[in-house]
Amino acid sequence: MRYQRDAIASPCPVCGHGQGQVLYRRSAEEAAQHFVLREVQPERHARLTAAIARLWNGAEVALVECTGCGFVHAEPHVGGDMEFYTLAYERTTYPADKWEFRRSVEAIASDPKLRAIGLENVRVLELGAGMGNFTRMLVAAGLKPANITCTDYSEFGRQEIAKLGATALAKDYSALTPGDLPGPIHVACLFQVLEHLDRPHAVLAKFAELGTPDVKVLAAVPSDTRMAFNELNGSLLDMPPNHVGRYTKKAFEALAERGGWRLDALEYEPEGPAPKLKQFVKYRYLREMQESGTLANRVERMSASPVKIALRAGLGLAYTAAHASAAVKLATAGQLGNSQWVQLSRR
Repeated sequence: MRYQRDAIASPCPVCGHGQGQVLYRRSAEEAAQHFVLREVQPERHARLTAAIARLWNGAEVALVECTGCGFVHAEPHVGGDMEFYTLAYERTTYPADKWEFRRSVEAIASDPKLRAIGLENVRVLELGAGMGNFTRMLVAAGLKPANITCTDYSEFGRQEIAKLGATALAKDYSALTPGDLPGPIHVACLFQVLEHLDRPHAVLAKFAELGTPDVKVLAAVPSDTRMAFNELNGSLLDMPPNHVGRYTKKAFEALAERGGWRLDALEYEPEGPAPKLKQFVKYRYLREMQESGTLANRVERMSASPVKIALRAGLGLAYTAAHASAAVKLATAGQLGNSQWVQLSRR
């Protein structure tokens, strides 16, 4: 795949610059195929196509790169709603340990101001907390569960968080009030959440409203360089309306500056060759699976069996071999980790 790079007038949701370049366009049907195969679940695929078209108020989306800050955004810039996610994903898994979790615990535990008030007194808000795996790490680091507030729409996830003694709310960030919290928050966290949201400035404004004067934000999003690599080398696309924003360093700087924040740190995940290649093999298969008539697409129509598992693995390796030079580059490049982590503070 090559990016189109067609000029377009499109205001950037982050920096406000009015011009961009279209990287590619996709129809609602193509977007639905990314999540649910028409050949496997035709009725669900049709319903998802209709739901996406409703969100876009049309049949097509463009992925636009801002020529000012490099932020890549869906146009129309509309995130998925409950209907979309219910149809697009049958179940969600939550990794127990992630690099950004460890990096954020380290940042909190080593912060001089937070240490001065005592870690047991630090109040944290996490959006999209899943099953509370980050909360579990915070508690192990010395924070009190009663000072941790989490949001998540998963009932099972909220139950797991409650077992840790933290507060779990089924609320959108925009509906949060000071009464939902034990006090003004010192740290706000959101991991692999910001890229799903279509009002990033409103998120930071809410954190400022709910936080202490020197509240910090710790966030992780997909790596911009890794996403571009994936798209240009036969891996998965960064498909809306699941992801609607791809952040660069300049985009984070603009997001912070316009909202009264400061970008203190930005780091890329130091990911080793093995996990990068494992994901590339998986994503190569998933990309090919979306095309009608491919072997991967036909395999997906089979009933679950050991044979199907073996065929998936074999085809993934074969599809990767066809992009061997890209696989080598991915394994050896130092700036292609899966995530990027940022720390923001109030100016």
